[in-house]
Amino acid sequence: KKEIENFNNCIELNTKDIQAYMQRGFSHEGLGNYKEAITHYSKAQSIADELRNNIGNSSPPPPHVSVGRRRGVLYYIANAKYGMKDYKGAIEDCNKIIETDSTDGDVYKIKGDSEKELGLFEEARKDSIKAKELCAGCRTL
Repeated sequence: KKEIENFNNCIELNTKDIQAYMQRGFSHEGLGNYKEAITHYSKAQSIADELRNNIGNSSPPPPHVSVGRRRGVLYYIANAKYGMKDYKGAIEDCNKIIETDSTDGDVYKIKGDSEKELGLFEEARKDSIKAKELCAGCRTL
């Protein structure tokens, strides 16, 4: 909880601090407060999108904006949804990630685990195999 207070202070000083929102989300997720975590991850994403829109597409975003990449944030949201047993939501988010980046074994791991929980065993088997192909050392395969 002290960590969360520290990130609250950071955000009071800079309401556009993407890292602080992400870290506050990680802290909440670690405490099992998945809905709170998703709220903070989503806020980090909206700030990143706003910053990207303000600088336009003609130049690359500054490094602090890249923390809020759609895939990165969506991965953490999917993981939190899995933690709160919103398996359908986790699968939907994983599918969105896979549309743009099909190389992340952790995403297939979350998706496969969610499918297994829903009794979608054939889909779970396929995604678990894909996860192992992509990253034998990812998460806990």
